Amino acid sequence: LFERAVAADPGVPPFRCNLGQALLDAHRLPEAQSAFEAVLRLDARSIDAHAGLAKALCWQGRPHDAAEVYAQGAAASGDAGLALSGAL
Repeated sequence: LFERAVAADPGVPPFRCNLGQALLDAHRLPEAQSAFEAVLRLDARSIDAHAGLAKALCWQGRPHDAAEVYAQGAAASGDAGLALSGAL
């Protein structure tokens, strides 16, 4: 359903973010990463997209890249939770 929603209107960040989360939950990590990156191209301040992208990177064995995404997300959005996640 999320893939259909994105196909119907690819410019809606929440549709892509929901797709990314579903792909992450299914452990389709490269696809989840791509979905979250697409969200961030549309909305660079998306807290959910930064968190999802960081998880996808971490689960792919790229913790340093994940920490960088958390830091970028915290800077872009001002979200303290992203900053804390990146520090951990």
